[in-house]
Amino acid sequence: IIKLWWKITIWSITKVQLSAWLYTLCCGVFLLIEGGRYTLNFTAARDTCLSLNVTMATKAQMEWAIQHGLETCK
Repeated sequence: IIKLWWKITIWSITKVQLSAWLYTLCCGVFLLIEGGRYTLNFTAARDTCLSLNVTMATKAQMEWAIQHGLETCK
C-alpha cells in the first residue's frame, strides 16, 4: 500500500501506468493489486513505488486512511 504526495503526484500518474493494476485510493493512500491478487512482496512493492514516483505508506498513514474510508478487501 502506497502513500501519494497528494495532488502534485496524483496527477502525474497516468492511466497507462496503472492499467495493469487494480487500485483503491483514499486520503492520499492507494492499494495496488497485481492481476487481481495480493502478489507484491516488499521488493516488488518498493520497485513499483519507485517507478510511480511515490512512497510506501507508514503504519500511521495506513491507520488514518482506513479510519477515513480506505477499503483493503477485494
